[in-house]
Amino acid sequence: MPSDTVTTALKTDQPELASMVGDVMRAWYLGLVGETPNVQVVAFEKALMFDPANDVLTIPSYCRDVSFYWTHKPAGE
Repeated sequence: MPSDTVTTALKTDQPELASMVGDVMRAWYLGLVGETPNVQVVAFEKALMFDPANDVLTIPSYCRDVSFYWTHKPAGE
């Protein structure tokens, strides 16, 4: 069921829970929980935002090489 459908139903029946749908979706898709300045990253490597591209992208929460590898020019440049 789409989250906006759930949110709409909750606004009528249980308005105090309606905002929680967005909070849960944010946690599932982005791996972010809480509000600024107390946002926490939770299970980032399991965030649903990576599912559509998991066959071509390395999850950014893992180092792809040695520390600070991105500060060096690639070989041949």
